[in-house]
Amino acid sequence: MDLDKPNMKNLTPNKNTAKSPRVILVQNKRVKESEIKRLLSERGFEVLPCDNIFDTLDKLKSPGYTAGAVFDVDELSGDAMEILEAIRSEKSKTEFPVALITNRKDFDIEDFFRSGANEYIERSKAAKEFVPRFLNLVSTAESFRSLLKNSDKIKFLFETSNIFNSTLDIDVIMDHILKLTVEATNSHSGTVFLTDAKGNVIKQILSNNYPSPLQQSVIVDKIMHKGLAGWVFENKKPGIISNTDTDERWYKMKWNGPDLKSVVCMPMIRRDHILGVLTLHHPEESYYNENHIEILNQIANQAAISIENSHIFNQLHHLSITDELTGLFNRRLFFTLADKEYFKAIKFNEFLSMMMIDIDDFKSINDVYGHFAGDIVLETISKIFQTIIRNYDILARYGGDEFVVLMPKTHIQGAIDLAKKIHKEVECCEIKVDEKKIRVTLSIGVAEKDDKTDSFSHLLKKTDQALYRAKAKGKNRIDITC
Repeated sequence: MDLDKPNMKNLTPNKNTAKSPRVILVQNKRVKESEIKRLLSERGFEVLPCDNIFDTLDKLKSPGYTAGAVFDVDELSGDAMEILEAIRSEKSKTEFPVALITNRKDFDIEDFFRSGANEYIERSKAAKEFVPRFLNLVSTAESFRSLLKNSDKIKFLFETSNIFNSTLDIDVIMDHILKLTVEATNSHSGTVFLTDAKGNVIKQILSNNYPSPLQQSVIVDKIMHKGLAGWVFENKKPGIISNTDTDERWYKMKWNGPDLKSVVCMPMIRRDHILGVLTLHHPEESYYNENHIEILNQIANQAAISIENSHIFNQLHHLSITDELTGLFNRRLFFTLADKEYFKAIKFNEFLSMMMIDIDDFKSINDVYGHFAGDIVLETISKIFQTIIRNYDILARYGGDEFVVLMPKTHIQGAIDLAKKIHKEVECCEIKVDEKKIRVTLSIGVAEKDDKTDSFSHLLKKTDQALYRAKAKGKNRIDITC
């Protein structure tokens, strides 16, 4: 499922914010600025006088936060109108307030309001009314900007949630986490670790710009136990390195890219358990701040839910295809895989053999030693099977005390040799249950697909017949259906 990336343009913190909010003061040259400048300065504003359109645009484009503009006009001025329209081309009417001050009552200011002015104040009343009315404009604009910002955050979180909810593939989820956070914070590179309950890394993904994947794999244990990631895992809270040259939690790596000076690390927590750790890097010192933490925290919370859902899905999927006691494939999955292997053997004219295994007198083990001992016998024998069969063989618990092994590309003699090895290994094994030692034997039936075998069910039937004969002949033996 492909989804558009969330728009993170308005979520990235601005590091160029000035300490004092600025006010652009636009006036005719004949009018003194001292009164207005004094009133604004007393309220903590930095006043930037402008006389022409070019000067005004330069002030607007310079770094810093501009709270609004004041037009001090004594007469209707075409130049003032041009400047106002230029301001509106740079800033939205709703987020950037403009106030007009004049000593005239007889001129039409309708054109100014149509061009984007927000307030009109008579000069005779400016001493008493200008400051509170202008501050009200600024406050209203701030509220609107905050509303827009919150709207952007809600939209961002909604889009991020859609991306994470679009998949249960843990590798895809981790890739989403890294791409979203690197882009949202304008970071240079990053890493995502999935961790177990002890802080061991069980899976990791590096961004494309990460300095050295090879070195990362070498020092990952140090990072998680002595580095910033380990500190974050231990304390369950974000961590920041402002200067990697002076912080002992940063491990330097040699590479040809920029020197990474700033690092931020976030835990991904769900139900008080840390599921993973996210780390981002930037070449500037002291780059990351609380605004970045806020953004990353929102993403990390969404990511933790998605990771947990992926774990739950994988666990449920595992339970649906495996036997709970032995951990082997269950009967349902065995038939699914067996059908595929059978048709592959038919299509490519390959050998295919099968064995069915039965634990001799298993009921008496339960009767004499108890069902707990019977479970231990099943678990122990299953592990023996797993150590002997080959990687491409398909082993499953067929039911009760019966097991099946499908052997692709294996002729009858190869199947017999494998059956003998399993039979001997189990016969020699002593299974300890409390203070008791239990020995068991196996009856095994073996069969091979041949020209007369017309389906997998037919092969299964031939193998079952061989097992039946092995048990009928006294058990503890191997029988074959040729």
